[in-house]
Amino acid sequence: RLLFMAIYGLLAWLAGMVGFVIVVLGFFWVLFKGEVNRQLREIGQAIASYMYDIIRYLTFNTDEKPFPFGGAWPSGEAKEES
Repeated sequence: RLLFMAIYGLLAWLAGMVGFVIVVLGFFWVLFKGEVNRQLREIGQAIASYMYDIIRYLTFNTDEKPFPFGGAWPSGEAKEES
């Protein structure tokens, strides 16, 4: 499990960097176009869900390995808030 934890730690860092780029692009899209870009929002949601899956694995809240060694890549569909 230690090897997988190290790999997922690296993947979480990488996903965070990609997420940051998505945030910056989304900000400038809204700044210049005045509307939210649906594709950027969906990519952001997928990355956020992926990072959530990784954190759950790293904190022993699940034994199910996230993508790419386990489950599928998360969808970009927004989850309903309760």
